[in-house]
Amino acid sequence: MLSPKNVETCTGTIAESMGRGMGAIEFKRQPNGVHGYFRYYRNGKPVRIKIGLHGKPAGLSLTEIRTKAGELARLRQEIAPTDLKLHLERRKATGGTLADLLSAYLLDLERRGRLATKDVKAIFKRNVLQANPALAQVPACEIVPADIVGLLANVHNRGGIASANSLRSYLSAAFSYGLKADNDHTRPIGTPVFGITYNPVSATKRNDGAVKLGERVLTHDEIKHLWQNIGSVPEVSPTMAGFIKMLLCLGGQRPKQLLRAKWDDYDFDNMTVRIVSFKGGRGEHGAHLIPLTDRACQIIESIPQIGEYPFAFRDFEHYSQGSVSRAIGLYMEKHKITNTYLVRDIRRTCKNLLIDAGVDRESRNLIQIHQLTGVDYRHYDRH
Repeated sequence: MLSPKNVETCTGTIAESMGRGMGAIEFKRQPNGVHGYFRYYRNGKPVRIKIGLHGKPAGLSLTEIRTKAGELARLRQEIAPTDLKLHLERRKATGGTLADLLSAYLLDLERRGRLATKDVKAIFKRNVLQANPALAQVPACEIVPADIVGLLANVHNRGGIASANSLRSYLSAAFSYGLKADNDHTRPIGTPVFGITYNPVSATKRNDGAVKLGERVLTHDEIKHLWQNIGSVPEVSPTMAGFIKMLLCLGGQRPKQLLRAKWDDYDFDNMTVRIVSFKGGRGEHGAHLIPLTDRACQIIESIPQIGEYPFAFRDFEHYSQGSVSRAIGLYMEKHKITNTYLVRDIRRTCKNLLIDAGVDRESRNLIQIHQLTGVDYRHYDRH
């Protein structure tokens, strides 16, 4: 191992190995002093990346040069098979930071009409931009898996186990967007160039333990009690009680999608409601017609037609899924129900009721707007 004296008295070129496959630190005497380099081999030829001038007061110490060389060596391993020098040159030519990447990704979501945009923006703001503002200003192409692990660990360690998985998923989507953004001829003018060569999130581990498969299914007695008593809770409005009953009447629709249905989407002549699904489709391609039962028609016709949405607050803004969850919670609290359940369990319950009723699988999937795959469904089937 080289000593400070070896480096200071160097008259030509000397090197220090960093370990097998890691590269080496090289020092070379030049007219203005000794300069440090990180050296590795590509296709049998040496490649040198300048670290800086050695020596005080203007230069770097031997320890500082070793530290920087170690960072370059680790980066080289993380971005392999991309060449390190090429990666650094691309990075120098780009200006898109991690914050820029997240912002561009959010704009893309908004442009595509993704309803989760607001939620994703809040997740990025809290867990990236505010949690690590210094990292947010690092060029996106410099972000490595260790940076992503640090962001996820912060969320996980404060108890957000499922939230860490959500953050990982959205970060991965943002980097996947960035990989193609530079070469997208439709991207908005002024969008930063990112120079991303790989997705650093893909090298991190997903916490599968945070994903819990739901198993709760309401019994027939529980369904009957909910139907008969949800409207008896003083804090739950008749309109909210009607919405919860509609979830049961319509085979367990996703609450967010049914809440967004406007009065114009209800066709009482043909007894259908038009629901737009942004999962697996968007725009008209995500529109589904769900049959209305007699009970469902009675519920919707009992609601005063004020504003755009049937299931709305007094300010005419439709309910949120959180407000539906609170209503269910108030109902269980009033009736001292200990075997609790969530709004999403109603959807699973309806699926099981459809199975018990002998409804075939394809019809069940159509009713619950599960994505049907295959060329015939994607390009031809419009029923």
